Amino acid sequence: MYHCLKYFIIVTGLVWSFGASGADVKINGFASIVGGKTISREPLLGGEESVVYADFANNGLYDSQLTFYPDSNMALQFIVDMEEGLTATAQINAVGSTQFDAEIAWAFISWKANSEFTFQAGRQRIPLYYFSDSLEVAYSYHWIRGPIEIYNASMANYTGVKLIYETIVSDVPVRFQWYGGESSGFNFVSNAAQAYKDLMGITLDADHKGLAFRATYGQAKYGLEGATSTLNGITLDQGLDNGVDISLGNVALRLDRLAYFVMAEYSNYSFGDPQWTDIGGFGVKRGDGWYVSSGIRIGAYTPHITYGALRFLLDSSAAIFLGLASEDQTLKTRAITVGLRWDFHPSAAFKFEYYDSKDKSDDLVLLGGETFTVTAVSMGIDVVF
Repeated sequence: MYHCLKYFIIVTGLVWSFGASGADVKINGFASIVGGKTISREPLLGGEESVVYADFANNGLYDSQLTFYPDSNMALQFIVDMEEGLTATAQINAVGSTQFDAEIAWAFISWKANSEFTFQAGRQRIPLYYFSDSLEVAYSYHWIRGPIEIYNASMANYTGVKLIYETIVSDVPVRFQWYGGESSGFNFVSNAAQAYKDLMGITLDADHKGLAFRATYGQAKYGLEGATSTLNGITLDQGLDNGVDISLGNVALRLDRLAYFVMAEYSNYSFGDPQWTDIGGFGVKRGDGWYVSSGIRIGAYTPHITYGALRFLLDSSAAIFLGLASEDQTLKTRAITVGLRWDFHPSAAFKFEYYDSKDKSDDLVLLGGETFTVTAVSMGIDVVF
């Protein structure tokens, strides 16, 4: 709460100073209040039970106790128009997974040089996924949360620059983005500090008559510092400035015909060297996930269904050496989400979801239990203002 008040005073002071100078100031916001719990779980090694990781970046999860933290958030966004194409944007976010400890999620300057080119500098979202820019604005999509089989990045924002190029190709609006910078945070899966260095990438968006396409590719140096295995207590001080190569790719396709929609998204990342994780002490070589989702709009109601999958290829060289495995092990999940969105107000929607996940991992990975076999329900309200 202290940080929330501090950031609000700072940003409000800046906005007031811009307003006093004659600049146009726009303030808007969004919020989600969501409650949920698991209704079916699997016993795990050490007496624990399987959970649903709703917010990977902040270790937000659902267990057997009803909680309103993992998917709840609130944010205020300030946009200052200084004319001649120059704007400043700041966004204060308070997410439930951090006990609503607010942070400045966005803080960047944007200059629209002409109808085609826009240059941005500062802190904003890493554009890895189809819903990257609006992921925290749950009102903008049909789910309570983006499918965790795709939207599971442990770092969401970066500080750096972006160049946007917009044009028309055969009557199709096309948008290119080139970005570069760095990011840092904490990885709760590996229990370690983490960082992207030399982050750079490109995205392509095209949208024509309800058919939208998006493709992204990025690369960086990914470093962990202080990752500790719960199995053997070994600490791997790789160092944040001595990371391994990582490549990140994503492709999405969405068809929206007003009465119904269908979309699919696939994401992949791979490491130049196996990267440490606390999944049974294995290292990750590659990860990929996908989902297919569809829904129909019946007045104010939107029933929908999503099927998704997640897979990690794990470095199992030690297990192979010891004769415990003949090849690299794989962590695999399959999940289905069934939900309903009710737009009971022009600026608000009520949502309900049933989520069921099955752990389909290889036998060696399952020695500690079926970590991803779990069923949960959640419901809540999303608003924009």
